[in-house]
Amino acid sequence: MNLYTRSQIGSRVARIVRIAGKVDAELHVVLCSILDHTREHGDYTAIEPLMNGLPNGQRKEAIVAWVAKFTGKQLALSQDKKTKIWKGTLVPNRNQDLFDIPGAMAITFGEFTKEPKATTLTLALLIKMLEQKSNDSKLNEDGSPKVDFEARAIAAKLAAAAKVLQAKSFVTQPKSDPVDDILASLAA
Repeated sequence: MNLYTRSQIGSRVARIVRIAGKVDAELHVVLCSILDHTREHGDYTAIEPLMNGLPNGQRKEAIVAWVAKFTGKQLALSQDKKTKIWKGTLVPNRNQDLFDIPGAMAITFGEFTKEPKATTLTLALLIKMLEQKSNDSKLNEDGSPKVDFEARAIAAKLAAAAKVLQAKSFVTQPKSDPVDDILASLAA
């Protein structure tokens, strides 16, 4: 890789901005066309190579949400956790009336969802996440639990331990590690 000089950077930035706008507009037309073709023919396969070929910097989860919305959840996109391959799933006997092509044409996927901002995981947020997981009794489509019983039980114990730690003051260094003490008491 050859780095640019300061005089080259300005022209490269202008070029990227120009190209990016054209690519974004073309991507929107292609996505809308795929939705319309899927609505009419039940063939969504063109979106799979698109999703698998887009660069990592592209907001693919925004595309997933946009597709779900404007197909009336008739088409779902998901990425295999192991292979990282994107696949589509169309509901059997799709309802063409649930597809909203004019709505899709009116807003790009980038405008449809906000890009998440960077956040810091605080102890309060960690406790909230653990409590949510410990109480999550939702099921997957196949009837299996989204969070299995053992994970729920451990999440509940971790949340309880974290609350105890949160209540203690860490202004001065304790003589023993309170985390070790709490974990030892939970194991008993």
